Amino acid sequence: MYSVAILGLGHIGQEYDYSCALNDASLLLSHASAFYHHPDFELIAGVDASEKQRLRFAQKYQKAVYATYPDLLAAGYRPEIVVLATPTASHYSMFQQVFANDHKPKLIVCEKPFSGQPRDAEDMVARAKAENCKLCVNFYRRYVPAFTDLKKALQQSIIGEPYKAIVKYTKGVKNNASHFVDLLSLLFDVPDSFGALARDCSSRPFDADADADVDFYLHFKNGLSAYFLYAYHEHFSVSEFEIIGTKGSCVYNGEGRITIASRVPDSLYSDYQILGKQQLFREWDHTKAQWYVVNHVKNQMNNQDLLHPSECLDTISMLDCIVKEALI
Repeated sequence: MYSVAILGLGHIGQEYDYSCALNDASLLLSHASAFYHHPDFELIAGVDASEKQRLRFAQKYQKAVYATYPDLLAAGYRPEIVVLATPTASHYSMFQQVFANDHKPKLIVCEKPFSGQPRDAEDMVARAKAENCKLCVNFYRRYVPAFTDLKKALQQSIIGEPYKAIVKYTKGVKNNASHFVDLLSLLFDVPDSFGALARDCSSRPFDADADADVDFYLHFKNGLSAYFLYAYHEHFSVSEFEIIGTKGSCVYNGEGRITIASRVPDSLYSDYQILGKQQLFREWDHTKAQWYVVNHVKNQMNNQDLLHPSECLDTISMLDCIVKEALI
């Protein structure tokens, strides 16, 4: 059993499923709940600067909680796994703080965005490597078996040769579009070119060092071009994609369903081929999103790195360039 401490007790740290009773595992949307319920881990402590969040953690999980990571260590705790779920701007300093003592964790699970700055991300990866500490960035979909199955099916030409993808997203390139950049990189390898198409030209703030809404494209070595289109998150949230191939299409609806439609003869016009009805390919339980991450951590603790550093750094650098290009 591996010991776990969570640094940052906000939304993803504990709040997304806080309303569930302690023994209720029907929702596993936070790091705290997922690690608490997994039999191979022991949630030993939490850390947050907010007294309110510390109190909520202590009340629900009946575990030790501290204002700072050094306070946790001073109390004698030695977590083997550290979950870094603080705001993105603090990731670099918190990462350095975790290694600024004699105790070194075996693995760090870091919320995405891993870092807002490519240079900081490079330093973080180098530091983890020097300390023989594994890294896992919380792009949870890459750990869902359904998408591993989809990768194999695409390689076996289930929709023919994929040549185009349309991705719809909300709430920022680095925060949410990054999930699908990572997922498409899993399915088709790292993009060989990319660029901004258009940015949000409304009166809403645009901060290249923070995040932004940008329409952009990725191009992959297999010939596939992916187009990312944003919507305003204050109106509704959307996270979905369609991959179009020479023999059909694949749709992910954002809520755990992956469907496939194959081309069929048009019953009305004999010279045409059309798409048949979308048929269920795989369905996974998105109400337990963080369980997939925790289960993957369990399976990989004594094996290879969870996310190859080059993939993590490529994604960060690419998205940083796209956001800054949109300012020109």
